[in-house]
Amino acid sequence: MKAGRGDRVITLLTDFGLADYFVGAVKGAILSVNPSATIVDITHEIPPQDIETGAFTLFGAYKTFPAGTVDLRGSGVHIAPPSQARKSNPPS
Repeated sequence: MKAGRGDRVITLLTDFGLADYFVGAVKGAILSVNPSATIVDITHEIPPQDIETGAFTLFGAYKTFPAGTVDLRGSGVHIAPPSQARKSNPPS
């Protein structure tokens, strides 16, 4: 039996940690779009912005999931205060 879009498995791999609401907010956004999605946490403890470790972890895990799985990888970004953001990103 082939899984339809509603039966989609979505994996999450991030450097968000678990101390705040970020992971829950991502899951809520996914479920708002697809309430029947199956969400699997691979890890949320990748060292901040460590792409190599994230890639290694995903490589070790992805092959254990069914074909058609969506792998969502997220890395926290530094958000500059508005005054700094304007200096580094002048309007076009």
